[in-house]
Amino acid sequence: MTDLRRIEVLRFLERVQERDLARTRRWIADEERREAERIRGLRARPPAPDWLIELGHSPGEASGVRVAAAATWRANAPAAPT
Repeated sequence: MTDLRRIEVLRFLERVQERDLARTRRWIADEERREAERIRGLRARPPAPDWLIELGHSPGEASGVRVAAAATWRANAPAAPT
């Protein structure tokens, strides 16, 4: 390989690596943007309700409806935050 040919190959390699580096930097920026959005979303969540309405086990079952303080709420019960 002549010196001229070798420099052409090295310049080509440089362009490829610059392109790959630019792509990697875009991936990093995208990931940082997604993480910032995730954190913003967590911070923007409303506070947990002070109380919940527990619904009956069957649709239309009025006898199963009750109000519960959030601290005493059963996690496995169907509930609608209010």
